[in-house]
Amino acid sequence: MTEKIAPALTPEEWAEALFVGTNPPPGGQIRFTVRGPETWHRMAAVALHGKPFGFTREKLSALLALVDRLDGHAELSDEDRALVDWHTDRIEALLPPVLPEGK
Repeated sequence: MTEKIAPALTPEEWAEALFVGTNPPPGGQIRFTVRGPETWHRMAAVALHGKPFGFTREKLSALLALVDRLDGHAELSDEDRALVDWHTDRIEALLPPVLPEGK
């Protein structure tokens, strides 16, 4: 079993990134200083957010529901389940946190 991947950004970093995305600075650029692999992770999350080729919680839920339906017809092997978990953990790590109702 692989370790769960940490979210690309903290809730506070997402709030800042989403604010900048809706109120872009002059020139419309968000700047990142590359300081290692975690920076690439952050950049990927921001770059994919809200894009048609990106990920959403709805798309992730649909993927997991499909896997559950498939698993109901033919049991997934441990290797297949691990592969699904590996990919869905990485997709989830690129998504903004779920906000409480009313926020």
